[in-house]
Amino acid sequence: MPDIAGNSLGTATQIYLKSSVQNFPDTVTPAANDYYRFNLSNRSSFNLSLTNLTADANVTLLDSTGNPLSINGVPQTSSNPGRFAESINTTLDAGTYYILVSLGNSTGNADYSLNIAINNNLTSDILWRNYATGQDGVWLMNGVSRSAYASLPTVSSLNQKIQGAGDFNQDGQTDIVWRDYANGDNLVWLMNGISRTTTVYIKAVTDPNWQIVGVGDFNGDSKSDLVWQNQSSGQNLVWLMNGLNFSTSIYLPSVTDPNWEINGVGDFNGDNKSDLVWRNQSTGQDLIWLMNGTTLSSKIFIKPVNDPNWSIQEQAILMEMEKPIFSGEISRPVTTLPG
Repeated sequence: MPDIAGNSLGTATQIYLKSSVQNFPDTVTPAANDYYRFNLSNRSSFNLSLTNLTADANVTLLDSTGNPLSINGVPQTSSNPGRFAESINTTLDAGTYYILVSLGNSTGNADYSLNIAINNNLTSDILWRNYATGQDGVWLMNGVSRSAYASLPTVSSLNQKIQGAGDFNQDGQTDIVWRDYANGDNLVWLMNGISRTTTVYIKAVTDPNWQIVGVGDFNGDSKSDLVWQNQSSGQNLVWLMNGLNFSTSIYLPSVTDPNWEINGVGDFNGDNKSDLVWRNQSTGQDLIWLMNGTTLSSKIFIKPVNDPNWSIQEQAILMEMEKPIFSGEISRPVTTLPG
């Protein structure tokens, strides 16, 4: 195994990150940890994995001074037991960072492969579903210009609806969330760019009044969570997810007026926390719930649109299919597929 990494901050190996995955094989020993250094000139998505482990090893992101990096209070570290792979997927601001690879519960050496890619082209693509034919497809976008169209597998059952998108297995790829309103099944298409790799069923919810209305990170663990709204009772809740596994439900304040609908998820005040967009389909009022995790911090009314024919899009997904970025919210069904 080649000896690539430095063994202190001062001797950290400088690496130059690219949008394609780079691999750095090495061995960490009980005598010294391994250090890598990299610079970002722009805010970028960052995707790291530690694989091919021969013993227990952990990985941690450090800031420019060598202290462990936290984002929204969540340490950017991965410490799975044994030879399980480690991963860190996050968005980093411009600056200098270090990667620390250290032994876990192991008394001997650990071979590993450090795999890293970044993407500072934070653009979004548009996911379409035809609710007459069951066809699905993606507009691959170059800024505001469509560069190409890609077909996805057709889902003929019109009871199945696209509900959101996010990275659910922390591979840096955007995955697609579906809900079947006939039988209550919920599932995720795990994607590799615009190719579906597998389908994973998650916890079912048989009551059709419960709708998945958004995807975001509501506990700062860099994992995609699901937002639900009950169209009958007015209850709202977040499923905190551990990847593809349901962790727990957190109830949000109820909104009993059925005219109020959650229409999207995004960060609207730049605090790197997911907020909720609401629209009143009767009055035309629009507002944002600024969230502190799963706690409502404040409500901000934005410009109303009184014409009820206008709606904030509910079921098309703005997403990065070729590049591993999720951005935007959810939009309403279309009647024709714009290939």
